[in-house]
Amino acid sequence: MMLSVNQFAIKVGQTDRLTKEATKPYREAYRKATHEQRVQLERDWITGYLEGNLDRTPNQAMAIFNQSRTERSKVEQDSYKRGYAKFLDHVKSEIKSEEAPTSNSRTHKVVAPKAVVAQVVGIVIDSGMTKEEFNAFIAEIKASVTFA
Repeated sequence: MMLSVNQFAIKVGQTDRLTKEATKPYREAYRKATHEQRVQLERDWITGYLEGNLDRTPNQAMAIFNQSRTERSKVEQDSYKRGYAKFLDHVKSEIKSEEAPTSNSRTHKVVAPKAVVAQVVGIVIDSGMTKEEFNAFIAEIKASVTFA
């Protein structure tokens, strides 16, 4: 039976959805794991993917995993990247979004107190500092002040 491109893409999409649903226990294990356990789970995922995708033994897959990207053949590197992408999509991306801080430097802008800025700007302008002296001044302030 010949499938159209659309029919084939539907099957690929269904397979992706089913495999994502099937990885829920793996995601739960990853969610509860320590850092060291997460590293091992990621290694297990990628080496398992390499075994299946490249039809290799567990030892061969581990040898590929342990190589740098420049030491792997193009086929091996492409398979490694697909395995890692599947790991990100099926496991890690969902966990990362849950563990993301609610505010960070990109979502929460820190603003200096206006009164302090105005006072320091006035002092700097009145001092007649050059740009180089100003940069040295800022460096000294940074080096002199510590925060608890």
